[in-house]
Amino acid sequence: MLAAKMWCLLSPAASAAELQLPANETRSDWQDALVVSGLAGVPGTARLDSGSTWRLIVTRPDGTTVQRTVPAPTSADARESIAILAASLLRPMSTTTLPLALPPKPEPPPPKPS
Repeated sequence: MLAAKMWCLLSPAASAAELQLPANETRSDWQDALVVSGLAGVPGTARLDSGSTWRLIVTRPDGTTVQRTVPAPTSADARESIAILAASLLRPMSTTTLPLALPPKPEPPPPKPS
C-alpha cells in the first residue's frame, strides 16, 4: 500500500499537464510542440477551445484559472507557441523580489597626473 502511494507521488504522469485539444485537432500534429514546450513536466491542466476565437485555458494546481486568446494554430510554429504559452502560464510565478533600483555606479578612478 505504501509503495503504491509513493509511486503516485513520484510518477510524473500523476501531476503532469496534458493539453486537451478540440476534436478538429490531431494529437500527432501537436506531438513535437508538446515535447519542446515541456508541458508534460508541469502540473495543472490545459485546454484549447476552437471557434471563431481560439482560447487557451489553464488551471494551476492551486485552482487559479488563466485564459488567453490565441490565433488558430495553422503551422508547427503556431502549435509550438501555444504549447509553450500553456507551460509558461502553468509554471508558478517567481516570488523573488527584484531590486527597485540599480546599485550606484562606482566612482571613476582619479585622473593620472601629467
